[in-house]
Amino acid sequence: MSGSVVMPAVTATQIRVLAGLFAIAGFFAILFGIVPNPTAPIDPIAVRVGFILLASSGVVLVLSRYVRPWTLDAVIALTYVLAAYGVSAVKNAENQLLIGLGLMAFAVFAAYFLSPRRFRAHLALLLGTFAMAAFAHPLASSWLAYVAVIVAIAGVSIMVSFLVSAMRELVMRDDLTGLLNRRGLDVLTAPMHAAAERTGLPITVGMIDLDGFKKFNDTHGHAAGDALLVELVQTWGPQLRGTDVLARYGGDEFALVLPGTDGLEALEIAERLHAAHQAPWSVGFTTWAKGEDLYDALIRADRDLYDAKRSRPPIPRQPDAPPNGARLSSQVSDDA
Repeated sequence: MSGSVVMPAVTATQIRVLAGLFAIAGFFAILFGIVPNPTAPIDPIAVRVGFILLASSGVVLVLSRYVRPWTLDAVIALTYVLAAYGVSAVKNAENQLLIGLGLMAFAVFAAYFLSPRRFRAHLALLLGTFAMAAFAHPLASSWLAYVAVIVAIAGVSIMVSFLVSAMRELVMRDDLTGLLNRRGLDVLTAPMHAAAERTGLPITVGMIDLDGFKKFNDTHGHAAGDALLVELVQTWGPQLRGTDVLARYGGDEFALVLPGTDGLEALEIAERLHAAHQAPWSVGFTTWAKGEDLYDALIRADRDLYDAKRSRPPIPRQPDAPPNGARLSSQVSDDA
């Protein structure tokens, strides 16, 4: 009914954090490379890797405007490959394990900023490349040291992924109904609108407002009003398609986003919702235009909604009565 939460593709914060990770990793690689140790006064491989990481930090910042999800994935994946090279080339076990622990920062980055599916792919690639490099060139006295690093990376990053998913759900959902709130609606529908612009398929948006809800609250109490809202949402859910998005816009107002749907199909969906519950409500629809902000379309749908309310008094209907107030805006009618 409300879909899964999808975060924005690539943000400025992601770019800055990733560039910072590269810079920090590069600094420490150079530091460990030039600090004298019993085996070699200078480790040229560590220094070389450090400068590559520092250069990567600058490149990411300079080319940030061109970064897309797949390029972000590719850049991070190259980091795993570079780390695997370092693991196979260093001369002591301590540096091998430090590289593994350093990779934990990139695993946490993927857990925090990427979708769960992309995070799982990154975690599998990270652990796979590290394990192959370490087991092909073992320097530690026990395999348990490598296993401990792998378990630590997986455990910490997976826990971060779970916590981030839970926080996003809390921030983007309405406490009472469990629907997306305004923030969640904006986040979820942005990629939907972008896909519609590429394919040319229409998106119809609607605003629903309950008729006489204030009077219902005054008569029966706010607890009864809350129960009615929850009941409506539970009743509407089965009438919507898997791609449809229903969100609580505020109070007794709900927003509908119907991808791949023209005006007549939107009216049919409204009729199904009306038939599912006898509570009276009104709805206004419009087409979400190409390049338009979602809230501009919702304002237009809301205007049509109140035109519908003014065109007739709210009349409570029986379950078998015709739909109450479901009508299309002139915008949708012209486009249909």
